Amino acid sequence: MIEIFTGWAQRRYARRACIELLDIYQQERRSHPELSGKPLYARIAARKSGADDETGHRIVRQAEESFADWRFDRDVTLRDVAAYLIIDAYLKAKPGRHSTSYMRSTVARMIPAEL
Repeated sequence: MIEIFTGWAQRRYARRACIELLDIYQQERRSHPELSGKPLYARIAARKSGADDETGHRIVRQAEESFADWRFDRDVTLRDVAAYLIIDAYLKAKPGRHSTSYMRSTVARMIPAEL
């Protein structure tokens, strides 16, 4: 029973965060149409986390190390950055929680792979 509630809570948290990140993505694309890839993701990460540009770039590097570099030889995507931001924020908000198994799949369903 606890596992069902945990899964529901994680998916709900991830869905809300994905909606917010997609909104930030759209705003940044309109404001800075010349940006794409890592520079765009860094702006999104900085804005989502309330941090400066340097921190945004650090977040993108951490997402790349966590999801893109070691598992697949590919460039980091918005989906990777979103998963990193969402999981990191969830774990900070819910001390003692170590499993985030439901969150990655929710992010994958909500954030298009091509962004």
